[in-house]
Amino acid sequence: MPFFHRTSRLIASYKLGYSPQRPYPWQWTTPIVLGIFFLLTAVLAAINVPLSAYDIDQQSVFRPNDTLRPLPLSNMIPEIWQHPTGDFTPQFLTVGDRIQLNNSIFNFTITEAFDEDDNTLPVSSFSYYNNPLSEGCDVTSMKATVTVGEYSPLMALAATVTCHTPTLFTLSWSGDPTSESPWYNSEFGSPRHTLADIAGDLKYAVFSGITSALSPNETALYIGSTVGTSVTPCCNCTGLSENQPAGIPIATRRPCSSVPTEFRDGPISQTSPPGTEVPVFAEPIDLGTLLQNTFQSLYHLVRLELGIILENQIYASPEMFNRTILNVYIPDDVFGSPSSAANSSRILTSNTTAMAQWMDSVDLFNNSDRVPVLPYLRTAPRLKPLGSAITSIFVSTFAMLSVAWTIFNTIAGAFIKSQADTAVSQGNGVPLKSGLRMRRDVENQKVPMEAWDASEASLLTPEDEHHASAQTLIEHLNLTVEKNTVAILNMQRSLSEMQLSLLQMRIFMRKHGILEEIDENTRIAAEHELRESQTP
Repeated sequence: MPFFHRTSRLIASYKLGYSPQRPYPWQWTTPIVLGIFFLLTAVLAAINVPLSAYDIDQQSVFRPNDTLRPLPLSNMIPEIWQHPTGDFTPQFLTVGDRIQLNNSIFNFTITEAFDEDDNTLPVSSFSYYNNPLSEGCDVTSMKATVTVGEYSPLMALAATVTCHTPTLFTLSWSGDPTSESPWYNSEFGSPRHTLADIAGDLKYAVFSGITSALSPNETALYIGSTVGTSVTPCCNCTGLSENQPAGIPIATRRPCSSVPTEFRDGPISQTSPPGTEVPVFAEPIDLGTLLQNTFQSLYHLVRLELGIILENQIYASPEMFNRTILNVYIPDDVFGSPSSAANSSRILTSNTTAMAQWMDSVDLFNNSDRVPVLPYLRTAPRLKPLGSAITSIFVSTFAMLSVAWTIFNTIAGAFIKSQADTAVSQGNGVPLKSGLRMRRDVENQKVPMEAWDASEASLLTPEDEHHASAQTLIEHLNLTVEKNTVAILNMQRSLSEMQLSLLQMRIFMRKHGILEEIDENTRIAAEHELRESQTP
């Protein structure tokens, strides 16, 4: 196989730009390095796909905390080399703004905000980084008010939520779940519909207790009158003084996480507008239980939609619901039946279908981020046009290969140079030079022939012959031939110069008649010597 043998010899003798007089220590260095660089090219091209083929743009999103889909081949790159794609611009919320959580029925209004470093310093706005409200918010107070209307009662429920995420701010909500369509028209048996029904117990019981024994003209005297109170959630309300805070609204210190929540009740207020009378209950009603059921239902629904789902969540446990929501009596003349919504809801807890619906509601809020629906600007990768992406990958790969080649070239060159510098002749201390350079120095008569011979002798010492390869010996022989050729050329040049000098002398001597005289004397002497040699 002469062709393959000759081809392998050519590959092994190729020196990547180095002249043959400075070979690598091992003849297969070049093909191995070429193979490594071919493999390195493929690896660098793959690495540059996520690094160079994508632009980083700002995109408007509503869920900036969602994990972005990883880029192709990005698992080959350390995270410190990758583009940061999780950063987003925070929202600036201002006191008075209205926010609504995803899939929530509550529209909260920001009522207060405080400095992040100094919780006693009020601020008008703050930065919000899409922090889940389930991790740092809780209900801190509630209020219920029933107003006597001309034809029917009016109800207003309110809840205050305090958050620390890490900025301290408060949210408030108010509304009438008994008449507003998002509540009352929600699916029957759902937690939202249950709140509307239980709040209706309080609404119509108060109206019935005031107006049941009054004529229409007498009822007009109470139009605009209100009955209401406010409460604060607490775990052990018995030991709290009137001015002592009931609880800390932080997720790590929830009040009453495993037992039914208690409330520290405020005084029940009964007011009337000017010219009207203060409402008086003509029909006795269990106002305390009605308020307790309403506040419990509101408290746990707000918590549920905030994502605060603990052991005492009444909509996650039928047993906890029955321990928290109490039976209550409603006058017959309002409903025509002694049954109340609270009683019906307690019976509903034994309904498997209704309880499955409650569990679905709990899972919905438990498995979704409880954050306001707000737009954010987030950095995200976008694929470049195909031509631009290919060009970027090529340029980046070429730049990395250039750096790698420069490093290899520097190290290899320094190593070969150090090997050459140590090869010094032992006889006269003349350093080993390349054949071409030595030949050039000899031709220019800068280096004597003795130095050439000494250098050649150093090349062919027994120690070098023991370690030199066949290719190296051939190179040394070529250098020797080149040396002899130079010597012959020098001798030919000297001989030509001598012939020219003799010719000039001959012309000069013939011009002055000296050449002929010398020739005659020479002839006579030669004849004399010939005769003497012939004499016996």
